[in-house]
Amino acid sequence: MILPFQGSTVERILVIRPTAMGDVVMASVLLPGLKRLFPGAEIHWLVDPGLAPLLAHNRAVAGVIPWDRRAWRSWLVGGRWARLVRSARELRRELRRRPYHLALECQGLLRSRLLCYLSGARFKLGFRSKEPGGLLMDRLVSRGPHSTLFASEYLYLLDLLGYEGPPPRPCLEVGPGAREGAARLLSRMGITGGYAALAPFTTRPQKHWLPDRWADLMKGLHRLMGLQPVVLGGPADQEAALALVERAGVGATLAGQAGVAESAAVVQGAQVVIGVDTGLVHMGTAFQRPTVALFGATRPYLELPLPAPTRIVYHPMECSPCRRRPSCRGGFPCMEAITVEEVMEAARQALEQRGAP
Repeated sequence: MILPFQGSTVERILVIRPTAMGDVVMASVLLPGLKRLFPGAEIHWLVDPGLAPLLAHNRAVAGVIPWDRRAWRSWLVGGRWARLVRSARELRRELRRRPYHLALECQGLLRSRLLCYLSGARFKLGFRSKEPGGLLMDRLVSRGPHSTLFASEYLYLLDLLGYEGPPPRPCLEVGPGAREGAARLLSRMGITGGYAALAPFTTRPQKHWLPDRWADLMKGLHRLMGLQPVVLGGPADQEAALALVERAGVGATLAGQAGVAESAAVVQGAQVVIGVDTGLVHMGTAFQRPTVALFGATRPYLELPLPAPTRIVYHPMECSPCRRRPSCRGGFPCMEAITVEEVMEAARQALEQRGAP
C-alpha cells in the first residue's frame, strides 16, 4: 500500500485523465479497481468537456468535473491572464468544495499536475515523467515495467495502491439517449442490419492505413460478410470519410455527425469494430465487441485483461515503435505491410471467438 494512511479512510477520490479518448477508455479500468480497494469511496473524474459524455452515465463515477483545456490554452496564448486566473480560482473552489482524500494524476504532464494541486487532495499521486511540476505532487511513480497488457500503466497504478486479484475490466457505459441517437443516425443513413464500425482516423498520419485498402476492406465486409461499413470520426475527418465511402461504393459515414456518446453507442452495437490505434477501437475491446486493431508506429497491446474477441494486426520493423518520431520519411512501411486479406481474416476470427454466425 503506497498511501500514508489507512485505505478505509478514503471517502472521495479524484481521477485526473482529462484528454485523449483512448487513454480515458483505458483508464476506465481504474474504476472497478478503485471500487474494490475503497468500497465506500465516491469517485469523481476531471475531464475535458468533449469527453465528458463517456463518463456521464457511468455508475462507478459519482461526479464528472469538466475542464476546458482549449479555453485555458487560448487565454494563456492570448495573454488573457485575468480570465485564466479567474477560471483557475473557480475550478479550485469547485474541487475543494468536496475534499478529496486521494487524487490520481494519470497523465504525467505539468498541466495535469497543476490540476491535481488545485484539488487540495490529502494525497496526490501521479506518474513520473520529464515534465516539470513534480513538487506539486506528494508522490510520483513510474508507469510500470514494459508490458504488452491492455491499460498496463493504470493496472500498475492499482497494484501500487494494494489491488489484488484478476485485472479489472474497462468500465464504460452508454446512456439510453446516446443509443437512441445512434439508432436514428444509422437509420437515416440506411443502415438497418448488421454493420461494421470502422475507425480509420487519428491525429497522427503514421498510424493511418492506406485509403485504397480501407475501400477494398469495405467492399469485402459487405460482399463476403454481409455487413454494412460505417465510418466513424470527428468533424475534421468528414471529407476523408466521405471519400472512402465514395471510393468503396458501399457503406455510410457518421464522421462529424455522431458525437462521442453516439459514436460509443455505434461501436457497442457493431458486429465487428476495425480501426487503427485510436480511442474508438479501444472502445470495441472495452465493450467486448469483435475488434481488429491495426498497429504500426505505436506499441500494441498483445494481452487483454478480459476474454475480449480482439485481434491485433502488427508487422514490427527495426524502427518499431517510432511513436511520434517516424524515420521512414512518410513511407510508413509498418502500415503498408498490412494487407486487406489478413484484416478480413482477423475479423472472421474475432467474430468466431464471439460466437457470431
